[in-house]
Amino acid sequence: MLFNKFNKNERLASSFRKNRFIIVKQFISDLELRIIQNLWNRHDHAPYLESTREVNGNHVVGSPWSNPFKTREYGVSDFGVSLLLESQKRIESFLNLELVPTYSYERKYYRDSVLYAHRDRPSCEISATIAIDSETDSGKPWPIWVLNDKNYAGFDNSNAFAVSQALSTEERSLKGCKAIFLDPGDALIYQGINVLHWRDPLEGSYAKQVFIHYVNKNGTFYTEFPELKWDGRRSAFHPYEEGYRNREIVREINQQANDLEWTKARACKEISPI
Repeated sequence: MLFNKFNKNERLASSFRKNRFIIVKQFISDLELRIIQNLWNRHDHAPYLESTREVNGNHVVGSPWSNPFKTREYGVSDFGVSLLLESQKRIESFLNLELVPTYSYERKYYRDSVLYAHRDRPSCEISATIAIDSETDSGKPWPIWVLNDKNYAGFDNSNAFAVSQALSTEERSLKGCKAIFLDPGDALIYQGINVLHWRDPLEGSYAKQVFIHYVNKNGTFYTEFPELKWDGRRSAFHPYEEGYRNREIVREINQQANDLEWTKARACKEISPI
C-alpha cells in the first residue's frame, strides 16, 4: 500500500517536472468540499458580502468576445486560508518539493466571464486552482486551458492572448494547448509563472474557484527573497499593510519580474528546464 502510494507520487512529481502541471482528481474530500460550499454560500450574504468586491471585467485588444461580464472577488477568505495551509503537505508529497505558502484567493465568475491568457507573478511559482462549484448550461465543468510547450516565465504577458487563446480549436490542438475539465473537488497544480493559462467565456450562471499559491523553499526566488512568504504579509491571517517592509519588497519583486530575462533565470529553475 505504502509502496504503491510512493510510486504514484513519484509519477506525479516526474510529470510535474516534465509537463509543468498535474491534475489531481478529488484533491479535497467530499466532506471538505461540502464545508467549503456551505461557507461560500454564507459569504454570499450579509454581513460577509460587504467584504467582497464585484468587478467589471475587461476584454483585451483583439478579443473576439465583447459581452460585458462581472466577477466577485473574495480576497482572503477563511476557507481559502484554510485550504492554503492544510493543502501544503499534500502538494509537497505530490511534487516531492518543500514549499512556502504565499497567499490564497477566491473568485466567483458569472456568465460570459473570460479569464484571458497570462502567466502569473513570482508569488505564484507553484499554484493550484481548485474547482468548488458551478452551474453551466451543459452541466459539464468550465474548462481551464493551459499551454506548456515551453517555459513562459520569460514571456511578455501582453502577447499571451495572441499565441494561445486567440487560436482556433484546431490551431490550439496543433500547438499543444490542453483543455482541462475539473469537477468540484478536483485541482490543477501547475507552475503558475511558467504556464500560460486561460478560460474562454463561461456559458453558465456561475463558477467558483479557490486559488492557493506557493514558492519552492529551495528555489532561487525564495532563497533570494524570503519576503515572498505570505506574499509580503505578516502571516496567512493578516491583511496587506501599506508601508510594511515585506509588502514593499514584494512589490519591488513584482516590478522586477517585468524584466523577462530576470524572471526566466529564476522561475522554477530547480524544477523544470529553463
